[in-house]
Amino acid sequence: MDKYQHIVRWTASSHSHKEQFNVISDIKEQKPILMNYIAGSGTTYQDKDPSFDIVHLDTQTALPVHIETYHMNVDDANKNDKPIWR
Repeated sequence: MDKYQHIVRWTASSHSHKEQFNVISDIKEQKPILMNYIAGSGTTYQDKDPSFDIVHLDTQTALPVHIETYHMNVDDANKNDKPIWR
């Protein structure tokens, strides 16, 4: 990513079944150059409820300024025959 850090400012990945992020550093100076946001999964796994995100970007920098995460309780959805995303 060192070569393209002026172009690629952040990345988003998914399907890790848990929300997380990591910071990528450059090779020479070990300074942070990129944030990788890893979204949760839209499917269940090991008692983790499904989730999705809405990422709001700054129009000038294209960097994320706000991330909204919604999740659904599968047990409640099955009981009520309707998912409620919160």
